[in-house]
Amino acid sequence: MTNLHNLKRQHLLKLLKSKQWRVIIADKYSQQLILDTLKMNEILQQNITEIQELEDLRRQPSNYDKLYFVLPTSHSVKRVIKDVKQATTPCSLYFLDQLPKYLEQWIVDSGIITKLEALSELSINFNSVESRAFITDQPTAFNSFYSQPPNIPSSEVQVGLIVKGLLNILTLLNIFPSIRYQNPLNSVGTYANPVVAAGEYLGADPAGPPIKRSTWKSAFTSSERGSGVARRVAIALHKELQQMKRDNPDFGLSDSSSTNVAPPILLITDRTLDVCLPLIHDFQYQSLATDVLPDRVVDTTSHPPTYTFKSTAQAPVGDLGIKQHSLSDKTDSIWADIRHLHMKEAIDKVGELTREAEKIDSGFKESKGLDGLRSMLAGLSDLEEIKEKAFIHTNLSGLCMAEVSNRHLMEVSEVEQCCATGQTADGRTPRHLIEQMVPLLDLPHVTNKDKIRIIALYIIFKEGVSDEDKRRLYQHARLGPTEQEAIDNLVHLGIKLSKNDQNQQSFRKYKYRGKAGEDVYDTSRYVPALKTTVMELLQGRLDNGNFPKFENTLEGENPSNGAHEPPSTSLRTRPSTRPLQKVTPAPSQGSLRSARATWATASRSSSSQVNESASKKVSMKEDNEDLKKQKVLVFVCGGMLYSEIRAMYELANSTSRDILIGSTDIFTPMKFVDNLRKLGGGYMYGSGSTLTNEANMKFSSASTALGKLDKYSFDPGRELSDKKAQQTAPDYAPEEVEARYYKKLQEAYDRKFWTEEIQPPPPPPPMNAKGEPIIPKPDKKDEKRLKKEQKEIEKHIQKQQEVEKKKEKKFGKKGWF
Repeated sequence: MTNLHNLKRQHLLKLLKSKQWRVIIADKYSQQLILDTLKMNEILQQNITEIQELEDLRRQPSNYDKLYFVLPTSHSVKRVIKDVKQATTPCSLYFLDQLPKYLEQWIVDSGIITKLEALSELSINFNSVESRAFITDQPTAFNSFYSQPPNIPSSEVQVGLIVKGLLNILTLLNIFPSIRYQNPLNSVGTYANPVVAAGEYLGADPAGPPIKRSTWKSAFTSSERGSGVARRVAIALHKELQQMKRDNPDFGLSDSSSTNVAPPILLITDRTLDVCLPLIHDFQYQSLATDVLPDRVVDTTSHPPTYTFKSTAQAPVGDLGIKQHSLSDKTDSIWADIRHLHMKEAIDKVGELTREAEKIDSGFKESKGLDGLRSMLAGLSDLEEIKEKAFIHTNLSGLCMAEVSNRHLMEVSEVEQCCATGQTADGRTPRHLIEQMVPLLDLPHVTNKDKIRIIALYIIFKEGVSDEDKRRLYQHARLGPTEQEAIDNLVHLGIKLSKNDQNQQSFRKYKYRGKAGEDVYDTSRYVPALKTTVMELLQGRLDNGNFPKFENTLEGENPSNGAHEPPSTSLRTRPSTRPLQKVTPAPSQGSLRSARATWATASRSSSSQVNESASKKVSMKEDNEDLKKQKVLVFVCGGMLYSEIRAMYELANSTSRDILIGSTDIFTPMKFVDNLRKLGGGYMYGSGSTLTNEANMKFSSASTALGKLDKYSFDPGRELSDKKAQQTAPDYAPEEVEARYYKKLQEAYDRKFWTEEIQPPPPPPPMNAKGEPIIPKPDKKDEKRLKKEQKEIEKHIQKQQEVEKKKEKKFGKKGWF
């Protein structure tokens, strides 16, 4: 099974291994990435003398060989070129991301190639938050994709950064996967309408691939003209992979020697696949700790999260004993073992570890003789570590359960599960939800954000309520205008809010329902839609209408009649007369959402459902060796949840597939609600962006990239821009389109990873023999000039005073005013 931590670590160690003494020079972001991957002592053991910052102009020249680790930003490349030109020792240059062609040309034109011993791309610019999970660090992607009014330039920036991150993962794994992507029923957000391409180069047909309609469900599958975030990313990534394969035919052949390995698959979805999951209280340890505790206790803005606590050990004078502990599977083995357990099981597990540590401690005390002393000293450090981490998790789990009790989350979760699954714990249709909800909405101990989640789930369950019912729910919950806005903005994710609105369609015409599983709890019956989707993908039953496919072959290798791929909007390749690629249909069945079960009371599901679920698992047994090592990558555009990460671990263990999951960011339910509240006001990319700046960013997947009008786009700076210039935009050639697109994308990349230079301090003033600063004497010429100017000023003031006296004598003091 792939471990992303070890993969990056081994990649860097292999590169750093050498007998020569060297120095690392890295920009701010690259230095942090290296230190997150390797410990400092591991780096120093590879004959590295020190790590210097590229931005620090105060660093002293070194006589050792130089290793440059930088991101391919314009400012970093300029600094490297300047630095290498002045270097007197051999240099090696490594980029942690794909190097754009025009920056590569900068390096060639600068003439530093002859001084470089190595120049390569490492493709490790992603954050491996867990051993099987990664993010591309785009916390603003959700708002960019789904805010209203839409902002195509900002969304295109996010798509470009997603493609860069996915290319890094695929290059590091050396796999060329087939791509399945979510093609939604009712598209929402920036790519709700098909972006009509302009000219032969981008393709004029916005229609999607033909859909094989084999079941009644096909009547409700996505529109052939549907365009969503996942589709946009899939098209751009597919074209980049095609170009990489042409440039390097050996790309993706890492497992060519093993004939029993199934081809890799990449599944791309977006946040609209499962809107219920971010609103539900999940009682698994990791999900609950990052949900119910405030940021001052568990900081979820850092990845992995950081737990702040007060140590019981005696602290020195002036030290408050406040410590921080990273909840990471790299440094905390106990956290890695219990993070995916239900709270009840996690508490029991921590208690067992504490009791075992006490037994070992008592055994040490009873040990006698030299051998006993030796064994005690050998296990002392491990024992102290177990004690410390057991203490941390005992406190953390205690805080979680206190929040569950104080906020009545058990009762809240019962309502949430009924709304999300559409059935009670007994498997019946809920009949009295409103009677359960209203008392909870009136309770003062239930927080307003919990009430927002209850009301939102109820509206989703009812597929919209009347305006009067919604007003009454808001009144019972005592929600303010901004809190009501979080619920109202669900419409931007495709949720039908009002039954009075006949023009608004329901989010889905049908709902996928799964069977309740065994060994589960009543308050955790809901199964993430992503888990059900991946399960059907592995079983070969994923509906081709909802999830079309790009094969992992070069265009033209397997031409087909009639079938074609969606139009390309990627600008990396030139127009081609090759036959369009076939979109391979999959057997049509489908399930996107299901009701599974999890808290201290086991679910009362019928035994027939349990047996049916068990039979499915038996059918998925790893009978064929060719499936055991298959790599499956899942990427969620717009943010994933810890529940979905846990679901992928569970599937990897049950199916023996090598499953990895990634996203633009990791959402907690609180972060999701906060982002919902901001969707209605539009979105501007990056901090400090203005309408004027965004109006100048004219690049998108289609005619906006050409500087032409796009009837589907919305320009937030339209009033500030020149309308005549928009109407008379020139018709650019494909080469110019490509150059303009990548130039704008590079500007966004530079803006994201911008670093300031650290200027050297000013030189100290000269000192005399006594060690006092020498104050320079003023120049005599300057003194004469100052005296002359002072006399002229005094004469002018004297004249003014004489004029004032004459006026007073003539008009008097009051008359003059």
